Amino acid sequence: MAINYHRSMSERGPFISPRLATELLRKHLNPLVTVTDVRKLYGGSVNRVLEFILDREPGSVVAKVHDTSVKGFFQAEVDSLRFYKFRTHFPVPGLLAWIEDDDAYDGTMLILQKINGITLEDAKLSERGRAIFQMELAAAIAELHDHQTDYFGPVSGSKKYDTWLDVFGPIATKIVEENRGLLPSSSREVVDHIARHLHHWLDHQAKPTLIHGDLWANNIMISDAHPDQPQILGFIDSHASFADPEYELAYLQLFGTGGKVFFREYAKKHRLSSGYERRAKVYWMFTLLQNAQRYGERYIPQCERLALELRKLSQ
Repeated sequence: MAINYHRSMSERGPFISPRLATELLRKHLNPLVTVTDVRKLYGGSVNRVLEFILDREPGSVVAKVHDTSVKGFFQAEVDSLRFYKFRTHFPVPGLLAWIEDDDAYDGTMLILQKINGITLEDAKLSERGRAIFQMELAAAIAELHDHQTDYFGPVSGSKKYDTWLDVFGPIATKIVEENRGLLPSSSREVVDHIARHLHHWLDHQAKPTLIHGDLWANNIMISDAHPDQPQILGFIDSHASFADPEYELAYLQLFGTGGKVFFREYAKKHRLSSGYERRAKVYWMFTLLQNAQRYGERYIPQCERLALELRKLSQ
């Protein structure tokens, strides 16, 4: 449903009228364009995502909006999009403009190419279509994971780390510190032990591998015009980094985005290391704890079951 914000351009904050959007796009994208409507697409608590309907080609663009003017707020995402464009074949939206420090708007935004598909979450696929999707996904992620380097860390900025635990260790410790109180004492004991002894649990020699980092169904855009023959159109909301590829694989597996067909096809190009199943459970634990903090305690029963499994594996 279209949203028309009837606010003057002098008003600041979360409201973006077609008139304000037109002023910004004429300044930063195309001096002849007019925005005829503004529609809400999706977005979380930090950013909102809007669609600007245009009076000319390409018909519409996506605006990823942060409502306060924070210098460099989208730097990591911009660096990721540019890295993908110039270094890989990984399909992501094109970056059209990055708007900061504009007198007309007290905020910052990215203007992105609109991928004219739907999310995997909303797609209607047949059983055969789901298998085809899994094969396409495996090919895309296997190609992404072809890209390796000699350091761990985000593609943006200057921070480079020698080992994966230098990156993930502080993240895991913070997740446990902030969320251990959500767990019963028996489960807290397990996650505390894992956080203190990550070198034991994540014991393989990970190679710094390019990952998307947030591959779940809402971040995968597809066409389901033919439910038996879907097509992946692109991936959104990525902060590209060099990490342990098993972190990405475990994330795909946890939420069912990557299933048996995916892993069979992926393994044809990148063989899984011995002990992956055990390490995946460790990654699942931290992901579920973080989700419990963000989205509610419905994830806690899964954490408790995982803690029990990991306790048995440690004996």
